[in-house]
Amino acid sequence: MIFKFKLFTLAFLCLFALNSFAQELGTFNTEFGTDGAVVFDPTTSHDFMYKVLVQEDGKIITVGRARVDSKNYSIYVSRHNADGFLDETYGDGGYVFLKVDPLIYLNCAYDADLGEDGYLYVTGYTYDYTNNTAFIVCLDENGFENEDYGDKGYVISPYGGGIVYEAIDVDSKGRAVVVGYINDQILVTRYNAKGKLDKTFADEGSAIVNFLGEKFYG
Repeated sequence: MIFKFKLFTLAFLCLFALNSFAQELGTFNTEFGTDGAVVFDPTTSHDFMYKVLVQEDGKIITVGRARVDSKNYSIYVSRHNADGFLDETYGDGGYVFLKVDPLIYLNCAYDADLGEDGYLYVTGYTYDYTNNTAFIVCLDENGFENEDYGDKGYVISPYGGGIVYEAIDVDSKGRAVVVGYINDQILVTRYNAKGKLDKTFADEGSAIVNFLGEKFYG
């Protein structure tokens, strides 16, 4: 079971991008949040947003990491209504805080994707001052773990330390493809809809690419 914590200092803005709107392109949508901006405050400091997604119904999801206990970082997910304000029906008052490993200093979400199955797939890494380990977390439409996915809602990379997942894309069959690095080499891995390595992909589920000795860092 992933460990949950509660409650951020981030902001996002809404700009007009379509000429069907009356306001000039690139100006603030003053009907969004307060004069076009939303500031939300899950913790008192050291909070980072890495991804923003917009659902088909206009609701907004953000993911990143948050320092919920003034020392260690948790994965955070928030959901906002189309007007930018928190959707308090999601998770615990609009927020979900997770630790893949409660004993590790850093749990960080780098990217997320909404699957056609309605689930949110969140990827990133943990860090214990020595090694990185990558993960995927699968959440339902209410912000709770899909316990049928992987190990009760999440999967950990099977390759040990030195791994970071930085991007994720979920196809129409619910297969998650993650891209990141392992020991300075590019790593691409695909999981099936149940969160198991898809061994029909590349070499037993993963492709590792090293471009002529070039080093890649996250």
